[in-house]
Amino acid sequence: MTEPSVVVASLLGLEEAQVALAQALDQTAWDGRMRARKTASFGLPYDYSGMTYPPAPWPGWLLGLRTRLEAATGCRFTNCLANLYPTGASTMGFHFDSFANLQAGSVVAVVSLGSPRTLRFRLQRERSRWVDHRLHSGALLTMGKQVQDDWHHAVLEEPGTGPRVSLTFRHILPTSTTSAQAQVSSAEPGVRI
Repeated sequence: MTEPSVVVASLLGLEEAQVALAQALDQTAWDGRMRARKTASFGLPYDYSGMTYPPAPWPGWLLGLRTRLEAATGCRFTNCLANLYPTGASTMGFHFDSFANLQAGSVVAVVSLGSPRTLRFRLQRERSRWVDHRLHSGALLTMGKQVQDDWHHAVLEEPGTGPRVSLTFRHILPTSTTSAQAQVSSAEPGVRI
């Protein structure tokens, strides 16, 4: 195994990515409970890093992006965890994404907006082996379960770098409780979450 099996592509052009970044920054109620970055969750409820995000309606600016992403990946997405890295000092340590409550065969899709940042993958069983992927604004990176089983990934510190928003999409499986909560919380009737 020489590299993680991820797909990196351009999803948005530069102008589209700049508009999406401005909308994310201006129209999102960011949660400040995490030390290194701010977060927000949309769609079905999501448990992450010891925190539970309740169901939340998809904002208008994110609906078109989700539709475009679903067409590009062939996957359905029921949650988006947004991460705001205000500066290059904002980081995320090495971790893997759980697939425990995700649709079988689905991917975790990351859309990067704002300043370019490097996503480093480190082999779990041989920590001295790593691969970097530089994500520009508008980039899409997709990861399947096998990547999570074999590799950890992190956003490292990059002094002098401006703000970045990482939109992390998942197909979380609804439970009877979360499905009912999500339907009640949706601000737009008929919009699936």
